[in-house]
Amino acid sequence: AVLAFLAVMLGAFSAGGWLQVFLQRTEGHSLRRFFYGGSRYFFRFLRVLVLTLLSLQLAGFVVYGAPWEWLVHDLLLGVSSLRELDSELVARQVGWLQDGLFLVATALILTWGDYTRTRLALHDGVSALWAGLCTWITLIVHPIRTLRPMLLLLLCELAVLWGAWLLTDFLQARIVTPGDWVPLLLLWLVGLGVIAWRCIVRAARYAAALEISGGLVRAPRRPDPWKESVGGPGGPQYPLDGDEFSVSF
Repeated sequence: AVLAFLAVMLGAFSAGGWLQVFLQRTEGHSLRRFFYGGSRYFFRFLRVLVLTLLSLQLAGFVVYGAPWEWLVHDLLLGVSSLRELDSELVARQVGWLQDGLFLVATALILTWGDYTRTRLALHDGVSALWAGLCTWITLIVHPIRTLRPMLLLLLCELAVLWGAWLLTDFLQARIVTPGDWVPLLLLWLVGLGVIAWRCIVRAARYAAALEISGGLVRAPRRPDPWKESVGGPGGPQYPLDGDEFSVSF
């Protein structure tokens, strides 16, 4: 549990680091910018993490809780429990449907979290709740454009993980004696390669989210402090609100 908590905190920190690096591509000192972004956005992304966990809990309640039982068991199937069904295959299919829906909901919520963090970093926002609501609207209005790169990256990640699993299974079968250290070394290297690959894919997700968000999300309107004044930027400014300064023609 402690290691899982630390991994989640590290994920929130690294998200800010990746986004800071991608937002300042032309500048050097990538490692410094990574740690700066991680510390700068950490608490904002921590709030996004809390919203993500609440959303996952809500999705689990809808798919596995009372709403599912009322809609599927009571209305569609007319039973109070799957044990009352005559066909075991139908019961298994209902369970597979539940798991599939929760898997899709989990993927959508995690993608929503990536886009929400990207929006906060792109606009230097503070409210995770407002950014999350705006992100849901963007995902609903532009589903193909926002979800397609994430799906392609997921397929790339799964392909490499599948290959690593096959290689791991092959190496484990080659361990015949306790003193055979070569397969163990190769297993260790495969594990490191998988971790590195997942980090690369994670960074690629934020790069894709930043690229898509830059074309879909409007920049916030910020007030112009020099709109009601006379004088060039960098020099003296004279407000036109009835002060002692005035302009004569």
